[in-house]
Amino acid sequence: MKNTRSRLPQDTLRVHLEAAFPLDPRRLTVFAALILVLIEQRTVCLARLVTCVRLPGTGETVYQRLKRFVRFNWTTQQEQTARFILQHDLATVL
Repeated sequence: MKNTRSRLPQDTLRVHLEAAFPLDPRRLTVFAALILVLIEQRTVCLARLVTCVRLPGTGETVYQRLKRFVRFNWTTQQEQTARFILQHDLATVL
């Protein structure tokens, strides 16, 4: 069996999301990490999430990455996101 202790939690989710979302791998990593921390912390306040999200970098760097991510124009991704959510039971992915 593979040792997965060194793997970040969002890596497994990112693998599942790759097929549904044709995003840059870096953006997909932030997306997966953000999904997990939103579920874990139950808040959308980026200032509070930055201390819990598992991304490399200083607190300020991670905060800037999250801000850039949420400013991303998701208009073209909305249909794909809705289709993905309706077709998949996210409990099996997480």
